[in-house]
Amino acid sequence: MPAEGEVQNLFDLLDQVVRNDDSTGIVSYPLHDTDHPRNLSYAELETLSTRRACALQQQHGFKTGGVILLHLRDHLDNVVWFWSVLMAGCVPALSSPLPIDSDQRRLHLAHLYQLFDDPMCLLRQTDFPNFTGYSDMSLLAVEHLEAAESSVGTIDLLQQQRTAAKPDDLTALMLTSGSTGNAKAVMLSHRQILASLAGKDSVTCLTTGTSLLNWIGMDHVAALTETHLLAMYRGLDQIHIQPADVVADPLLLLRMITKHRVARTVAPNFLLAGLLKSIEDADELSLNDINLTSLTQLVSGGEANPVQLCVELDQALRRLHAPSSVLQPAFGMTETCAGCTYNLECPARDVHSGMKFASLGEPVGGFEVRVAGSEDEDDRGTLQIRGPQVFSRYYNDHKATASAFTSDGWFDTGDQAFVDDSGNVHLIGRIKDHIRINGVTIVASDLESQLSALSLPGAVNDLYACFGFRPSPTDDEKLAVVYATTYANDDIRQRRATHEAIVTTTLRSHGISPYVVPVDKSEIQRSTLGKLPRAKLRQALQQGKLKSHVLANASDADHAEIEPRNECEAQLLGIFRETFGETIASSIGVRTPWYSLGITSIDLIRLRRKIELGLQLDLPLVKLLQCSTIEKLGVELQPRRRRDSVTEPDSGDEGSAAVTYDPVVELRAQGSKTPLWLFHPGVGEILVFIQLARRIHDRSVYGLRARGFNLGESFFESVDEAVQTYYRAIKKQQPRGPYALAGYSYGAMLAFETAKMLQGEGQGERVEFLASFNLPPHIKFRMQQLDWKSCALHLSHFLGLLHDPEAKDDSQGTGSKRRASIIQAVFDAAPPDRLQELELTSEDFAQWADLAHSMQSMARDYEPVGAVSTMDVFYCQPLAIVAQSKREWLDNHLCRWQEVASDVRFHEVGGEHYTMLDEEHVDGLTLLVGAPLRAAIAIASGPALVGTLLLSTLDSVPRSSALTSLLLPPPAHPQTIRPPPSLVVAPLVVRRRPPQAFYSGRKMRYISHWTAPPHPPNGSVQRMSLLVTV
Repeated sequence: MPAEGEVQNLFDLLDQVVRNDDSTGIVSYPLHDTDHPRNLSYAELETLSTRRACALQQQHGFKTGGVILLHLRDHLDNVVWFWSVLMAGCVPALSSPLPIDSDQRRLHLAHLYQLFDDPMCLLRQTDFPNFTGYSDMSLLAVEHLEAAESSVGTIDLLQQQRTAAKPDDLTALMLTSGSTGNAKAVMLSHRQILASLAGKDSVTCLTTGTSLLNWIGMDHVAALTETHLLAMYRGLDQIHIQPADVVADPLLLLRMITKHRVARTVAPNFLLAGLLKSIEDADELSLNDINLTSLTQLVSGGEANPVQLCVELDQALRRLHAPSSVLQPAFGMTETCAGCTYNLECPARDVHSGMKFASLGEPVGGFEVRVAGSEDEDDRGTLQIRGPQVFSRYYNDHKATASAFTSDGWFDTGDQAFVDDSGNVHLIGRIKDHIRINGVTIVASDLESQLSALSLPGAVNDLYACFGFRPSPTDDEKLAVVYATTYANDDIRQRRATHEAIVTTTLRSHGISPYVVPVDKSEIQRSTLGKLPRAKLRQALQQGKLKSHVLANASDADHAEIEPRNECEAQLLGIFRETFGETIASSIGVRTPWYSLGITSIDLIRLRRKIELGLQLDLPLVKLLQCSTIEKLGVELQPRRRRDSVTEPDSGDEGSAAVTYDPVVELRAQGSKTPLWLFHPGVGEILVFIQLARRIHDRSVYGLRARGFNLGESFFESVDEAVQTYYRAIKKQQPRGPYALAGYSYGAMLAFETAKMLQGEGQGERVEFLASFNLPPHIKFRMQQLDWKSCALHLSHFLGLLHDPEAKDDSQGTGSKRRASIIQAVFDAAPPDRLQELELTSEDFAQWADLAHSMQSMARDYEPVGAVSTMDVFYCQPLAIVAQSKREWLDNHLCRWQEVASDVRFHEVGGEHYTMLDEEHVDGLTLLVGAPLRAAIAIASGPALVGTLLLSTLDSVPRSSALTSLLLPPPAHPQTIRPPPSLVVAPLVVRRRPPQAFYSGRKMRYISHWTAPPHPPNGSVQRMSLLVTV
């Protein structure tokens, strides 16, 4: 690292690294060749760039101080010619990839020609055709200069330039992405670049013997400052891999980190997603040689980072021996020489904050941020910045410069943001990326992330572009969604399915039906740091250049949706549209899945009743759940056409008009991961899971529904009968494991018993994920408290008829009369609009309450026996009748799962017992469920490395360790030991309860709920054993 004052410009930087160590330098891999790198020491870089600078100075048209455009694809070419141009006394401008569209290419090159005043352009001869006929720019082949370098004399240009260069001189020009119009050229000075390097270095953990790795194109400022110049600043090796090789094989990045002991690299969010998928899909053998112990910083910028992705990737990297918190979301721009804020506590802090996207951390030293347009710093507004890292103006563009800075000298980033109480920056989105249609504001990046999370087989993940456009100058603005396809042009079925998923997802989230345009992957290429060309796509769409795609998609969509074919479908369509209102009514068709429309459990009950009244028939709710479209429901309602369902013997009367019982309800059909099975709560229905299922995008989701809702169906008579029934249904739908099961309340007991049956089958039938949503293992004490009245009152709360399930009733009489009195009391106390909405009869309510009471009664003597291998317990505020606090609920009840499960993890979630799955809290629950669910299935390919620590050694645990959110029950016989001098870290580690519990693999244990006092009066603390992923 340079001593203060010794380095005033980049020439000083090169001189110092050459003088300090002539063995370090550049390792660069050619395209599609990751076995034969080219090596160039920093001393050799000085010699080579000096010779080529001399050759460059002798070329016709050379102008000292002029701009020279570098259009080179290879990393080593870019590095050598960057320094050669600097040595020659000129300003290098690193060119970005040229637009594919010929008209856009011509405009782009004409813009650069004018902006840089007829610059010389250095390029390889193979790229000449990309310029010829598109630009009047002077082209010079680097092969010609390389041949000429041996015939020219050399002088000590480095020392000349060291003397001549001033700190504020223009050093280089970097092009902005041009995603919102013509590219601007950011002027970077020596002083600005060196200030940026000092700021980055202040948050690094770089040590001798490690290296930095770059795979991003050198036209991006991150490649230049985050890797190339920072490696020189620290006197370390730098490794370069071509972008195409890493994008094609994300695991290559990890293999190179292992091979070269890389400590720092950069990856935008789209590569992080690809990296996670590659790790999950890889077999154990391909991961055996990956060891990420050297990695300290995986910096991510350019796109928002979803917290769930951060959590899952952090777990995956730690299974490959990376330290915790290596993933560091950052904020930076071309105008700031890349990163200037870094999140050093991701993902633990982000999970605790409950945000959907990771924060970008705190500013480095000397860098200042403020949020304009709000009175308080933590309010949302426009992010404005200043500091020595920030540029002063755009090259040859006074208008853009004037509009970029405020009157008091702050640079307006154009990003919407807020700063939290800890000083962390959170971006909401770019102002120009906000789309406003019919009074609804849509953040393009948010919708793109939402669509990417669907993992649709017909679309390239992370290649969605959303923007507003006008089909004609007189039209209102529409929402366009452009996506890259994976299917063949004649695969109409896949095109329809993808189109339907995009439309229904957008309708669900924003109430707007989008204009969907499928394109070839080549037409929606991201920039080197992952930015989407929204402006260019909008222009192409409005100019009719995507017309063929639009017409093909419209034709297929028209064929996909059909008109009602009979009176039943027509009536059903009318009822659906009336039920869901004007916002999305026009987009509901005969083949539109109802579960894609964002409806709630109450919506379904209301819809069912409207159908019954409108068609004058009885509609079992299970049929509505199982028939996801009007087309399917219409077929089901025809008496002569019944589908072959999963049948279950029923003991009802033979002469009854019974509906064949099928416990399985498909809540989500798409996804390639292990299916998730959800077991109903004590009321028997699975409606409570609809919101959760909507948010799980990577796997099919099935609900298991109790028997007894339909005419002629008897109730289950025992827990064993219910479990046997659900076991057979699961095996018919999913014959082989691994299995993933979860139960809400009473359903957790059923899931536990079913898991024992599944895992008892031997090899290959693993239950890798088993979850309890707020239920302890021992429940008979509670079951014995519940009489028919209690069950009816709890059902009333479930349906939104009462707000207090423990409310006292004033019903009179006994037997059926008392039950009728209870129901009347419930109906009298219920909000009239809710009763009208549900159109629930007293007979329906009584039948449902009977079923709930039957379910509770058959578990009055239940005791858990046997054991399962794993259990995740998601807990919230309990009912007051069972515990007075979460702590009591956890310590005295939930922790007893450890008696019947080998590996138990506890996760605190929002809400109360009856609201933990509601709209308000389900997002947080989904985030916490998703991480262990995916990790549990993936862990089979590589177990976590586990070690045992004592409290007395906590001083050796890094402050960024995941220990801040772990917990385990206290040992049965605590001992006392003398605390170490550095016990000050203990309060950071030992907590009375976990924050939003951070998960790190199946082998992780949690720290006790009890707290070791940081400064005990007697000088001793309780002893505890901690199992942590190292």
